[in-house]
Formats: sequence, C-alpha cells, structure tokens
Amino acid sequence: MIVVGVDGSRAGGLLLGSVALGVSGQATCPVAVIRKMGAQPRNEVVVGVDGSPGGAAAIEFAFAEADLRDAGLHVVHAWGEPVAGCPLEGTPALIDQTGIDQTGAERLLLAEALAGHGERHSGARLVEHIERGHPAEVLRRVSTGAALLVVGSRGRSHIAGLFLGPVSHSLLHHATCSLVVIAVADSA
Repeated sequence: MIVVGVDGSRAGGLLLGSVALGVSGQATCPVAVIRKMGAQPRNEVVVGVDGSPGGAAAIEFAFAEADLRDAGLHVVHAWGEPVAGCPLEGTPALIDQTGIDQTGAERLLLAEALAGHGERHSGARLVEHIERGHPAEVLRRVSTGAALLVVGSRGRSHIAGLFLGPVSHSLLHHATCSLVVIAVADSA
C-alpha cells in the first residue's frame, strides 16, 4: 500500500494535490489518501459496491479494515444519471429511465457482491445502503464524517488506458474523509 497525505485545503473546490492524484492514477497497489479531519470521525468504513472486479477487491479490503478497526461497515451501491459537480455532468442519458424500477436488480447485485463475506467477517456491524443517484455523489454524502471510504480504481469503466474511473477520480477530489483506492489490473 502507498499512503499519501493531503491537508484538506481547497484549491478551486478540489481537496487533492497533483501528487496524490498522480500516485492514485499510476499505482498497482492500494493507495490510501489520508485527509486532515476537523472533527473525530465516526468509527465506520464506507465501501462502494458496483459488481466490478475492483468493487469486489474494495469489499474485501473494507471488511478487513472494519475488522481491524472494530468499526461498522456501511456498504453502498448507487446507480443512476450524473448529477451536478460530478465529472460526467451534462452527459446525455442513453435510455430514459423515468419510471423504471431497477431496485430489485440492484439489490441482487449488492447481495451477490456481499455473498460469502458474512461467514469470513461475522463480527462486522453491516449496514447496506442502496440508492438511485450518481455513485460519486452518493458515496461522498454517505461517507461524510466516516473514518474511511474504500472504492475500486475503475469500477465498470473499461476505457482503454484509463486507470481511474470517473467515480474514483471524483471522490479523490471531493471526498471529505480519508480514502483508499484499490487498484484494478487490466485483464486485457
């Protein structure tokens, strides 16, 4: 693991310097970006789940970290259209999702992502959170005040040569708690 610190000062609304972003975008191991927090964080690890290989690695890391900290684990799965402030703002929707209830399919994705972890981490105090909304915005909001946020580096984004996906990139800039980005190797 590589650990870098940021002081939490804002430059143009961003909370991250070029070193932390560059390391996170190039590392092949987990990168922890430790933020200076103004108040004592709540003893909770938040993890983003999206059904990707990076999401699976993030879940494993988050369970282990929650065990080490004797912390609660807040598992978040969000999906939907981009919102203001996220890197994909203004991107047109390919499908009009108005009135479509995807909750059942999304709950199944979350259940499959968590399968088997209960047996290995039986002491974890687990909260499952599913919400329609842009993943970066939902994770930023839910993780505010938490001790740690864990995400995969790329999620379901498979653009050649792209190491950081839009969600991890946005959270590196906008999350207010410490963040661990779990590297995902290219399978191609």
